[in-house]
Amino acid sequence: MKIGILTLPIHINYGGILQAYALMQVLKNMGHDPILIDEYKSFYLPIKKRPKEYSKRFIKKYLLQNKDVNVFQERNRRRELLITGRNIKYFNDIYLQPKIPVKKLKELKDKDFDAFVVGSDQIWRSKYYPRIEDAFFNFAKNWNVKRLSYAPSFGAGSWEYSDEQTKKCKKLLGKFDAISVREDIGVELVSKFLDNTATHVLDPTMLLSKSNYIEILKQRKSEVKAKDIFVYVLDPNEITDKVIDKLSDKYGYKPFFTSTDNQKVSIENRKASSVEDWLRSFYEAKYVVTDSFHATAFSIIFNKPFVSYCNKERGAARFKSLLKEFNLEHRMVVDKKDLDNSELLNKEVDWDSVNNILEKRIFQCKKFIEEGLNDE
Repeated sequence: MKIGILTLPIHINYGGILQAYALMQVLKNMGHDPILIDEYKSFYLPIKKRPKEYSKRFIKKYLLQNKDVNVFQERNRRRELLITGRNIKYFNDIYLQPKIPVKKLKELKDKDFDAFVVGSDQIWRSKYYPRIEDAFFNFAKNWNVKRLSYAPSFGAGSWEYSDEQTKKCKKLLGKFDAISVREDIGVELVSKFLDNTATHVLDPTMLLSKSNYIEILKQRKSEVKAKDIFVYVLDPNEITDKVIDKLSDKYGYKPFFTSTDNQKVSIENRKASSVEDWLRSFYEAKYVVTDSFHATAFSIIFNKPFVSYCNKERGAARFKSLLKEFNLEHRMVVDKKDLDNSELLNKEVDWDSVNNILEKRIFQCKKFIEEGLNDE
């Protein structure tokens, strides 16, 4: 079965890349032919708009003395992505295949697909995917295809759609053959606002084994200078700094870091590590400190003790649902007072229990996909 996978546009985001890879791999292992729909953003200003837009920017920057204005922002952004994403391109070119690059989803042809799967990641969050109706296959509403959602996330614990968006998405969701969401709160949101029933499933990265990821990281020469604590923090903050200090004091551990997307540092210092080296960081670390959902997921996959700072701006519901699934709520820090929780660093993780839960859930999630795609 030819299956189009619709997820958030692929960019320099390890979790986004690996969840797309994992879902494609799972479908391939089931005998299907998945195709990643690669929505790309054009960082070119249309020729007709250039004279007027450049003039406006020039006036704001040089006459009105607004230093924040970037006159040639599209060109600079292209250069920035070329440099910062250089190490990630290899993985995308090798592992995220086949794919169909499109600027707009209406470019897709119904004859090329037997089914569509939307997910995973926060593609059902309108804040991150403004054309939210297309995340419910509005572009293919009259096509004769199977429609599934696999682990899309609303990102938040409250409803963020407008009344008009809710009305349209509710109607579109009624055409789906199987519906699942990544967080337990998502089940409630689908029921309450979209008048449908959803199944709670794992993020697709967790459907593949640790050995699968180890095989990937072995394929490239490593540039990781591993120490003890792998620190993957998207938004640097005082709380994660204090966690690192506590671990250093308790165990004598030293931290190591991957690249950052902090716009305040130079482009060269923002050059992303390869996907393989990001995975290797989990493999070699003794401990992980993060505010990333997918880094939390990979800590679980690699059975590494971790502390996850619940990044409310990026979506707290995601962390709570994931950790609750594996009885690991004590590994989460929400605010400063949680740093005094004796269980945070002292209670060992029962990895046998975690792995047993994971094994059972993998079976359930794969069964959900198989039954949803079944022609009967």
